[in-house]
Amino acid sequence: MTTCRTAPSCRGKGGNFDFTGALIDGGDLDGIELTDGQLVFAGARFVADAPLVLRGSKFLGKSLLDVRGARFESGGLDLSKVLVGPKATVNCSDTLFEDGRVDIRSTIVEGWFYLCRASFSGTEIELSEAVLRGSIDLREAKLTKGVVRFDDAVVGPERFWFEGAQFEGTTLDFSKAKIVSELDFGSTTPPTGVVLPPAP
Repeated sequence: MTTCRTAPSCRGKGGNFDFTGALIDGGDLDGIELTDGQLVFAGARFVADAPLVLRGSKFLGKSLLDVRGARFESGGLDLSKVLVGPKATVNCSDTLFEDGRVDIRSTIVEGWFYLCRASFSGTEIELSEAVLRGSIDLREAKLTKGVVRFDDAVVGPERFWFEGAQFEGTTLDFSKAKIVSELDFGSTTPPTGVVLPPAP
């Protein structure tokens, strides 16, 4: 079973780190910096209660964090205080999160953040105080028995897509967010479970 520890070598320009399909029992990669590099966990399985920690990391240039199709069991993903630059991508498409927590607090997203077709079951997703200026893709995602919080987040992306997303027993709480552009739910009426800020 692989355990990732802090890796000072994950800093600099053009580095590629591939953990595709790995079985991982926790990961501490906080504070890494990638410019035009790739950090890949596609198809990986994260077991035990320890999250994958990337707190305070910076993805700059055309860098990529790729966790497509990964499975997080209990622990979750810590992306708090992360910077995703305008040309960078975080790709969590087709990823499964069971219980645990996805922490995106105080994160700045200027590039692409894909969560399309991701499945969240009993998961707490925390985006409080995040600045979301990029493109957030939740199309066809499925959120079951969880909560998504945007307290004091600045939500002003070019695109924030929810088309085809399903919210079953999940609250998507924008009530305390600062929304500076229209949210597109694919219909004129937000799905059940979406709480919008009060009208001005």
